[in-house]
Amino acid sequence: MSAQPTPFNRQAARRFLSAVRDLLSSEVRPKVIALLILLAMFALSVNGLNVVNSYIGRDLMTAIVAHDMAGLTKRVTARYLDRRNYLRLRESDQIDNPDQRIAEDIRSFNYSVICAHLSEFDPGGRVVLGRSVDD
Repeated sequence: MSAQPTPFNRQAARRFLSAVRDLLSSEVRPKVIALLILLAMFALSVNGLNVVNSYIGRDLMTAIVAHDMAGLTKRVTARYLDRRNYLRLRESDQIDNPDQRIAEDIRSFNYSVICAHLSEFDPGGRVVLGRSVDD
């Protein structure tokens, strides 16, 4: 014997409203209203905390990406300028504008690493700062 869900129709709506009317006209009405208000306050509090958490997480990720990008850029630029590597790249004509290419590669690498780490903890964390791993 399988229990099938009852469709919500006019009869079910009338029964529900009748039960609510009976509950609100009983002697426990003040307690019911207080509990409904408390439930609404908890729901609003949870939503507010989710919004705050979203802003904090976004700002934290922005700070981490900026910090990592600055450190990695310094290291890669130092290696690029070391032993006049830039002269060899300019003579080879294989790479157009190597300094811009370095900056773009570092930005892309940072976003990929951060997104990969986020996706380990949050299935929706693949998007960071408006970019995704696929960009």
